[in-house]
Amino acid sequence: MACAVSEALGQCPRGTVASRSVHITRRGKPRAQKLPGTEPLPPTVGRLEFMVVIDERWAAAFRLRDAPRAVGGSFIRHPPAEHQFQRIMLVSEDHELEVRYLAKQVGITEMLAEKSPEEKLTIVRVETSRAKTLHVGDGRHGRRETSDVTARPASR
Repeated sequence: MACAVSEALGQCPRGTVASRSVHITRRGKPRAQKLPGTEPLPPTVGRLEFMVVIDERWAAAFRLRDAPRAVGGSFIRHPPAEHQFQRIMLVSEDHELEVRYLAKQVGITEMLAEKSPEEKLTIVRVETSRAKTLHVGDGRHGRRETSDVTARPASR
């Protein structure tokens, strides 16, 4: 059973599980601290990754991937023919490896990765000045960045 779990502002989660110290952190931290078991770490595949340290020893790497909804690919292929879309692009704050992976899953060939909220806002404004735009997102991010789009699908 977990106890004494904490996550201080700007820090990674820590706790105690079955009398063992457990710490979840970013890739560079265990190596920088020269913890046992960190040489060699498995190669980086993407950027949605975290490390688990148990009793001050590297124990595991967890990798996560964004996954499109099951209808994502058919949705992307449908609009160009039916609605005369001229461009479909994916703009994200995520690391390029992850954005490229997600774009490939749904059939988007034009993507911009590692863009700050300010950069995304500029991109939206430039694209909206060129043509009508439609924002489709996950609903969790990007309200400010996409406040200038021409249209947005209705929310559920």
